[in-house]
Amino acid sequence: MGKWKMIAKPIVFLLLFFAMGLGFTRLLTPYWGTTTNQSETFYALPEDAIDVMTVGSSSLLVSVSPLVMWDAQGITSYSRCTSVQAPLITYYNVTEGLEYQNPEVVIIGTMYLFDEYDVDKEENESYLRATMDTRRLSKQKLEAISAIVQKSDYQTWFDYLFPIIRHHDRWASLNEDVFYREFHYTRGYLPVYKLEVMEDQRNMTPVDRPAAVDEDSAYYYGKAIEACLEKGCKVLLLTAPRADWTYAEYLAIQQLADEYGVDYLDFNLDDVWDAAGVDVQTDFYNATHINAYGAVKISQYLADYLAEHYQIPDRRTDETVAAAYNADYERFRTEMEERRAELFPEEP
Repeated sequence: MGKWKMIAKPIVFLLLFFAMGLGFTRLLTPYWGTTTNQSETFYALPEDAIDVMTVGSSSLLVSVSPLVMWDAQGITSYSRCTSVQAPLITYYNVTEGLEYQNPEVVIIGTMYLFDEYDVDKEENESYLRATMDTRRLSKQKLEAISAIVQKSDYQTWFDYLFPIIRHHDRWASLNEDVFYREFHYTRGYLPVYKLEVMEDQRNMTPVDRPAAVDEDSAYYYGKAIEACLEKGCKVLLLTAPRADWTYAEYLAIQQLADEYGVDYLDFNLDDVWDAAGVDVQTDFYNATHINAYGAVKISQYLADYLAEHYQIPDRRTDETVAAAYNADYERFRTEMEERRAELFPEEP
C-alpha cells in the first residue's frame, strides 16, 4: 500500500499543477471579443450543422452575413474569418474547421495573396495570438504554431501552447471580461455600423499581366484549397467590394482559381458590382471594407449565387433549424433598423 501511495503522490501533484496551470491560463488569456465568441460558438455547433463555411480576413468578416444568406435562400453557414488573417491561418482554419463540419462549399478570401505576411509585426502578432489563444489544442493548431515559430525571430512554441507565459503580467488589468462569453448569434460575421462616403477608384480595365503574388501566401492558399477538395468540398474564392481594386489583382486570383479548378467570384467586376447594387455613397466604412448595409447586398447576391451554382439545400423546411435562424435573423434585422438612423439620418 505504501508503495502505491509513493507513486500516486507525484502523479496527483502533477495533475493538480496541470489543472491549476489551465485555470490560470484561462484567467490571464485576454478576452479577444469577437474572436473568442466566434470560436466557442463554432465549437458548440452540432455535427453537420452548416452547408457553407467562410474563411478569410476582415474584408469577408464584415461582408458575408450567414443570417442574411439564411433569409435569402435558407443556407446554413458560419464565418471563421478574422481580422488580418494570415494565409497560414486561413489554411489552419480550413483544415481544423473541416474536422468539425462537413460543408458543401468553403468560401475562401485571398486578400493577402499579394503581400508577405510578417508574423513579427506588432499588429500581425496580436491577431495571430487572438486566433491561436481561442482555438482548441489539435494537430492543426500544432502545425500552425510550428509555421509561425519558423517564420518568427522571437516567438516560441511555449508562448502559444501556454499563453500564460505571454500574458502573465495581466494581473493588474483583470476585469469581468475574463469570464464573459456570448453566443455569437451572427454566426461569425461582424456587422460594422459606420459610414464613409468613398470615391470609386477601382481600375477594372482589362490587362494581360496579373499582379505579382507572394509565393508563401500563394502556397498556403493553395494548401487550403487542396484540403477542401480532398474532403469533397466545393471551393469558391471570393473578393468583397473594394474602392481601390484593380483588374490585375482580379486576374491573379482568377489564375489561382484556374490552377486548382475552383470558382472565383469578384464583386469588383463591373457586372457583379452593378448587379449587387454596390454604392460607394452608402456601403463602405473605408476603402477596403463595407459596412453592415453593404453587407446585406453582398450576402443576398452571394446566397443567390450559391443556390444557383451548388447543390445546397434550403433548410427552412427544418423546423428546429429554422426556429433558431429565424429568431437570430429577427434580432439582427431589428438591430440594423435601430442603427440605420445613426448612419442615414436624412431618411424618413
